[in-house]
Amino acid sequence: MNIKNPISGLLCLFIVIMIVCINQIGCEKHHVNGEVFGHVEGTAIDSLTRLPIDSAWISVDPDTSFGPITFTDSTGHYYIGQFPGNYVFYCGKKWYLTKASKEFEIKKNKTTQVNFELVPTKQ
Repeated sequence: MNIKNPISGLLCLFIVIMIVCINQIGCEKHHVNGEVFGHVEGTAIDSLTRLPIDSAWISVDPDTSFGPITFTDSTGHYYIGQFPGNYVFYCGKKWYLTKASKEFEIKKNKTTQVNFELVPTKQ
């Protein structure tokens, strides 16, 4: 590109720098890199076998009408970012009773451990 006017070149450079800065500020405002989120992690296990439960849902709503926040992996582990505040999380899966956690606080830039032991139902 041939820029004939040095002022227009500086203006272009200024605009690019401003876009980068605005994007960085926007990312921070939208809670990227743990800037505003706290984190919750834990495991879900079968209360009888003590084995991890794969694909159990984790939610802030007991009937999941808002949908699950996340699911456990094959080791029963989950990890999520959530806005700071006081919460009760729920965990469930088909053939298990849904379990509520005790109320806990998520703090900014901190990780809170919340584990679940699910009781199997009769199949």
